[in-house]
Amino acid sequence: MSSSSVPQQLLDALAAHPNISVTKFPGAGRGLVATAPLAYGETVFVERPMVVCQAEDLAEQVCYGCLAVLPGGPTSSLASPLSLRLFCSERCMHASDAGFHAMESLAMGGASGRDSGGGGALQAFEAACAAASERFPLMASRIGFARLTAAVTGRRGTAGCSGAPADAAPLPSVDRTAGGGDPEDPGAHASGSGGGGGGGGGGRPVVVVAGDALNDFGALCYANVATPHPAPWVEAHSLLAAALGAAAAEAEAQLLPGGPDAASSASVAAEASGAEGERMVRVGALRAEVAALDVEWYVRVLSTLHVNVFRVGCVLPPSRDTQFGPATSGSAAFMLASLLNHSCEPNIEVVFRRNSSVASFTAARDIGAGEQLFVSYLDEGLPLAARRSHLEFGYGFTCKCVRCVEEEADAATR
Repeated sequence: MSSSSVPQQLLDALAAHPNISVTKFPGAGRGLVATAPLAYGETVFVERPMVVCQAEDLAEQVCYGCLAVLPGGPTSSLASPLSLRLFCSERCMHASDAGFHAMESLAMGGASGRDSGGGGALQAFEAACAAASERFPLMASRIGFARLTAAVTGRRGTAGCSGAPADAAPLPSVDRTAGGGDPEDPGAHASGSGGGGGGGGGGRPVVVVAGDALNDFGALCYANVATPHPAPWVEAHSLLAAALGAAAAEAEAQLLPGGPDAASSASVAAEASGAEGERMVRVGALRAEVAALDVEWYVRVLSTLHVNVFRVGCVLPPSRDTQFGPATSGSAAFMLASLLNHSCEPNIEVVFRRNSSVASFTAARDIGAGEQLFVSYLDEGLPLAARRSHLEFGYGFTCKCVRCVEEEADAATR
């Protein structure tokens, strides 16, 4: 796997964090290390994802924007007038609209009962993803529409590819108001002992992190994909490209009522002035962005998602008509958590306390200063051979964690 430089936002979060740092490990790349003892149950950090994808079978039970469980199902949620997708709150819907969803909706011809000009291009792409049980292309789609949105608006800040949970805490880089408790856990406290209470350990502040899909995603590690690129990826990109192009064409028509010929080249923008000139500049940026979202971009995004995505767990409330109990609400990619390496005996547990995609990373046992922090990339209940096979196929490495080495040695002596 390969990786790029660490984004400044992540470096800022680590600089403010009293308990962890990033270190390079031979053969494993970057990883997180505890710089102070961490107590069992202590919240090490809380993170909101850069981009998420809703589980297809829970479309009527989980928010499209942030994956928050809709307590009362479809009847208690908000249906977007743009797409009829369900959201947990107006705040989340507006954050999604501003980030990617309004642009995405332009490629959904007729989805909301009116023809928005896209001719259903996005539906064709999503149907292909559903038929192949693919989720990563849908996450790539959000990033693509977020990039088109940024081109039109000129904003390169937080992309809003993961909505905004209605009950989420404010997002400082370091939360010092909770006395060390987890700001995403309503029952968090700072008892100083950790002990499953979700506290920050001795009143230490809990760092709350949120990466940005436009500015930080490229810093994540990615799998090296051989050329020629996998045919299914190329085919999926062609469908996504049609959807992105349809949305861009509709956006351009709204910017330039005179039609595409109103700005035949980027040089026209340099000669224009005032509001008309601003519109032409945006059209030029939009066209350039569409061209940049080529198959090479798509392959890079998918190869990044394949080695960085977490499954988001939730608990669905009892209902007579729908699934309930523990479930997977979708998938999410995080910035800081992407630095957590794997162990079949992890010392960090991922908890979704708010029933949304906001994750709390807590100590699964007492952790000493200088220890590397690990999560598990798979079901730790699998036998050695199955675990190694899964990791070699999915992540490209043979696991040499303490547990695997010990089990291998035990098997050799039998």
